[in-house]
Amino acid sequence: MNEQLKKYIDKWSLHNGILTSFDVDLRIFTYFGIGGKADVFFCPTNLLQVQKCIELCTIHHINPKILGKGSNLLITKSQIPIVIYTKELCSYTINKNTITAQSGVSLPIIVRKAISSGLSLEKLTGIPGTLGGAVYGNSGTKWNNQLYAIGDYVEEIVAVSFDDASITKLSRADLHFKYRKSNLQSRFIFEVKLRISQGTPHKLIDSWKKFARKKSTSQPYKYKSAGCIFRNPPHIEAWKLIRQAKLCEFSAGDIVISSQHANFIVNKGNGSAKEVLEVISNIQKRIYEEFGLHLVLEIQIW
Repeated sequence: MNEQLKKYIDKWSLHNGILTSFDVDLRIFTYFGIGGKADVFFCPTNLLQVQKCIELCTIHHINPKILGKGSNLLITKSQIPIVIYTKELCSYTINKNTITAQSGVSLPIIVRKAISSGLSLEKLTGIPGTLGGAVYGNSGTKWNNQLYAIGDYVEEIVAVSFDDASITKLSRADLHFKYRKSNLQSRFIFEVKLRISQGTPHKLIDSWKKFARKKSTSQPYKYKSAGCIFRNPPHIEAWKLIRQAKLCEFSAGDIVISSQHANFIVNKGNGSAKEVLEVISNIQKRIYEEFGLHLVLEIQIW
């Protein structure tokens, strides 16, 4: 981005009261600890500010990147023109069996608050990141051979279009969720309303603890990673294929396939995006050669 546009955005952001930084190192905002720099880094605090940021992007023909916790993200580019950071969009309310929350709220916090309020959201335990990111990718878990996903609970969404910055309220009928997919790619998710069935608090807490124990013993939380790298193909889990192909602990520099969970790639030091992509490519090539299957990425790549 040229300096003239940066100066214009600096004045524009002051006029609109939007917290803005420049040339921000994105490594500290990702679980992988990998990333380039954001030329412009917006941190809006309300819906109007989000709309203003997207309006600016449409005028200047820039596709903004939306950053939550950076838990499911690999940044490969050295420069990102505009990043909209959702950290300050973090309010939520609980009313009977519904939770209405802004997109930047931590999903683990929503899960814990739901459980303590007697709402059965315990099956989403262990999913990191923000509510908005989870809804965007329809994040989920598997328990007792049953798939559970955030999309199962979504009733309504307030979103801003990336095309024209218009604000829309989307009902359940407008939303389409599939395995690790939604129809929200062209929108900024601002607010989500969840409808959750009620349960007995002490039973929900027991289930939550059981889920949490299972996650903590089966996933490599000790190291920097972006969670599961690949979506599961039909009828088999990706980690099983990777293990069967004897790829555990395959590495490129400091980037290693986890021996604890083979669908995790971990950064054991100062690994680079290039090394992560090398490991990903090798996995995909080997799995196709041995099983005739194409592994599809679950993580987001910028």
